[in-house]
Amino acid sequence: MTLRAVRMALPVGSLRIDMSVHGGERLAILGPEGIGKSRLLRLMAGLTLPESGSVIRHDAGHVLGVLFRVPELRFLCVTPREEVGLAPASRGLSGDLLLERVERALSRAGLNKQHWDQPWHTFSAAEKYRLGMAILYALQPHVLLIDEPGNPLSDAGEAAFSEGLRHYCREQGAALVVFTSRMMRARLFGERVMRIVALDGNWGLVEGGES
Repeated sequence: MTLRAVRMALPVGSLRIDMSVHGGERLAILGPEGIGKSRLLRLMAGLTLPESGSVIRHDAGHVLGVLFRVPELRFLCVTPREEVGLAPASRGLSGDLLLERVERALSRAGLNKQHWDQPWHTFSAAEKYRLGMAILYALQPHVLLIDEPGNPLSDAGEAAFSEGLRHYCREQGAALVVFTSRMMRARLFGERVMRIVALDGNWGLVEGGES
């Protein structure tokens, strides 16, 4: 994915973006709380349009997956098994292949098996987040966009999520972009860090070092 000469409105001023992220790469975008990182995620996901410039997705057949900060706001089904199977089923997967995809994703996300057929609204915040992780994994995206990854998880859970994503990107050749206000989280999830900084009276993205 490439953003070329993109300009995006922020609460104060605008953000200028020239960047690319490639398959197998893990990029963290770091900026202060409230600066507009979630807006940038939505723009990269194709949910909003830039004021100017181009967002180029290099392969039209690639699947893009998004994990928002509060994933349960977008859940549609009653149980995790139903919810995780929704997107793969809509893409034509069925029978044993669908069952295998769903169970593998739930296991990979670390959601306890005893919860797979229980109503998710009874879950803790961390369990709901793990369900969001499972939905993402089941989609098998080529590009993953994640807002404040692992936010409700314990430190150990967050580290395990980071390792799982690292393995997934290496295994699938997928690109990962995470958006965070925390440097430690940026370095945990990204092998490359870009910062949102004040630049010529507005805001820009600059390389911020490697983890």
